[in-house]
Amino acid sequence: MAWHGETTGIGSLPHQSIDAALDFSFAHDVPFLPQLPMGHPEEGMLALAASRLLAPNERAWPAFLERLDSLRPRTAKVQIAGPIVASRAEPFAGHARLTQKALLLAEGVQRAGVTPMIFLDEPWLVGADGASVPLDALSDLLTSLAGAGALTGVHCCGRADWARVLALPSLDVLSFDFRLSGAEVLPGAEGFIERGGTLAFGIDVAPLGPERAMVAAKSWLLTTSCGLVGSTVAAAEAQLTMLTTLRAKLAEAGATHDEWPREK
Repeated sequence: MAWHGETTGIGSLPHQSIDAALDFSFAHDVPFLPQLPMGHPEEGMLALAASRLLAPNERAWPAFLERLDSLRPRTAKVQIAGPIVASRAEPFAGHARLTQKALLLAEGVQRAGVTPMIFLDEPWLVGADGASVPLDALSDLLTSLAGAGALTGVHCCGRADWARVLALPSLDVLSFDFRLSGAEVLPGAEGFIERGGTLAFGIDVAPLGPERAMVAAKSWLLTTSCGLVGSTVAAAEAQLTMLTTLRAKLAEAGATHDEWPREK
């Protein structure tokens, strides 16, 4: 499935109202399940990972499915802690339970007649000493999701051994902080792009700076570099406006799925 600069979000939002969060989510080209930890710490990333409940613990989940069933976008995105960061949760329910949860999320979106895009959130894919971390559990979960018919993604807003991440065989989408890691991700992304991979460019400020140039991508999404729970509702709305405006400007400039303009 090719993407041509569609907008989406990461997951966590500063909203208190479920309806307002869903309105914000569905204003993106690819709607996403809002996670609303403000005043509800059980919706924090590690708290969700530590929950022994198999049923989704996000309060917006039932209403999210209702909107999907009504509006039928071609794809909807759900984010869950990946196995590496989830293993730090106390208590960690184990990789088998995490896989069950991820598959249930995918199944729920599929029942609404929509293709699920399941992102695994792995904020930092290097150890404290800068060394690479094992990716076996991450690879296994991606493979399980792909086998269930979901589009798969990894979101990493920190550092990683990007060559190893891009080589994960069942990875469809890599989401990364463009300013922090663009110069490291892009030179090694050609193989990932050629086999049909999608780059999700995490962008927080427009216009883009002059320090790096982007490579041609056949499939690309626009998103924020990280979740917005530490922001305000007004700032989140401004981020959406920025991404929407950026997409329109790129389209007006003649950007296609085969050409991304270099930064100015």
